[in-house]
Amino acid sequence: MDIDLQAIVRMVAAVLAGAAIGFNRDIHGKPTGIRAHSLVSLGAAILVIASTLYDEAEYLRDYEVFKREAMERS
Repeated sequence: MDIDLQAIVRMVAAVLAGAAIGFNRDIHGKPTGIRAHSLVSLGAAILVIASTLYDEAEYLRDYEVFKREAMERS
């Protein structure tokens, strides 16, 4: 499966799972419902997909290097 198609399938599956949980909470009168759980599930799926696609070194930096580069720019 292509990586883009796989990511889309995972996101859709996460939204559907979140919607199912939200629907269950809606019918039982709980305060958070379908939309909230769908969005939280989608966000979690996006974070997991991003963490599998990118190496840790690509999105984490040494704070001292970041601070030094910021000082050089200003």
